[in-house]
Amino acid sequence: MKLFLTLLQENIVMHLRAIQTSLTTEHIRSMFRKFLDDEIMVFDRAVKYSKAKGWIGSPPNYPFTPPGVAEKVNVGEVYHLFNHLTTRYDTLEISQIYEHYAKDPDFALILRKGIGKTLEKQINILEKELDYFGIPLMERPPKSVRPPGNAEVFEDNLMFRAVFTGIQYMLNLHADAVKMITTNDRLRTMFARFLQEELGIFDQLAKYGKLKGWLRPVPLYQGS
Repeated sequence: MKLFLTLLQENIVMHLRAIQTSLTTEHIRSMFRKFLDDEIMVFDRAVKYSKAKGWIGSPPNYPFTPPGVAEKVNVGEVYHLFNHLTTRYDTLEISQIYEHYAKDPDFALILRKGIGKTLEKQINILEKELDYFGIPLMERPPKSVRPPGNAEVFEDNLMFRAVFTGIQYMLNLHADAVKMITTNDRLRTMFARFLQEELGIFDQLAKYGKLKGWLRPVPLYQGS
């Protein structure tokens, strides 16, 4: 069973990589996303079944949960919660700077929606989880950022590609949490939901970037 779980974990990584690199043809990216959804569902069921049979080990549980919290979380899962929150803090601050310098109104709107509908929402969820499990919170970034420097050095296409690369990084971060969390099923479901939200954003930005000509085209195969 351990080998089977490892294969499922690697399949999650493989499907995600296929999604991230399928930028030319939309229906191929959609196909791999369906494969990823199915793989995560199978993995979730396999983890629960393995735990019920006693066939899967678990890292040490986090020992500092507050009195009255019966829900278990292991030290690796605490790492994923903490790492996600610190990364989201940095992303929020950078996005606020980019929003200030964005010249294209559509791009500025995308950044504003990303800040309000994704970043701040996930930050609030993660902060509540850290507080619930008694994990110390780090300093929150300021609510508004005073952008430095000359606006002319911030080109929309460059900022867009930086955002796009950051989303690809977050997809990997979400997927790592999904495939490594085995003690707390609720947290695995939460990170799977984050992954689905990020995949939706990635898909929309891939289409937008191609429309604007801001994504560098990959070489196409020309058959004889």
